[in-house]
Amino acid sequence: MENGRNCPRNTPERSSQAKGPAPAEGRPPPLPALTEIQKDFAARHHSLIYDYLIRRQLDIPAYYDIAALGYLQAVRRYLTQPQLACYPFSTLAWRAMRRSLAVYFRAEQRQLAVRLRLSDCLREKEALVWQELDAHLLLVDLLRIATPEQRALVRLRLEGHSIAGTARAMGLSSGRVSKRLKRLYQTYLRMEGLNP
Repeated sequence: MENGRNCPRNTPERSSQAKGPAPAEGRPPPLPALTEIQKDFAARHHSLIYDYLIRRQLDIPAYYDIAALGYLQAVRRYLTQPQLACYPFSTLAWRAMRRSLAVYFRAEQRQLAVRLRLSDCLREKEALVWQELDAHLLLVDLLRIATPEQRALVRLRLEGHSIAGTARAMGLSSGRVSKRLKRLYQTYLRMEGLNP
């Protein structure tokens, strides 16, 4: 089929298929309705759906529709593809139902993985919020026991300044600001009886 030389030409049935409505992006095209013969055949063998779900020990109300989708696809294939007539229909139907359920379970697994990732992300975010709240409350406690010089440092930290930003605002080095805050924190721990 190089360069389209060996491509089949548009026959009337091919061109009529091409004129149908275009499928929505990302979705498979809708399946055509079953013919009367296909409907009768599907009704006669309908119990295969229940047999399959019971043997697989799957909840019938929960999985009936998914299995039925595969079953109906098997009906259509069996009656439109003559080469399949050499196989028992039940074999084809069971394979189609198994495939339909496998696709469903894979989609469920993907959704579960997304929900778990989102849940982990929310837990991490919640932990950060609590850490920030704890740090804020600690700074408020430090403000109560701070000397006037230390109060200026703590206020800047309460306003959201980093150590480096606090150091710039105070005209000190970052190391000096850290040491002063550490000394204040140690004093607080001693007062609370938390430092041996």
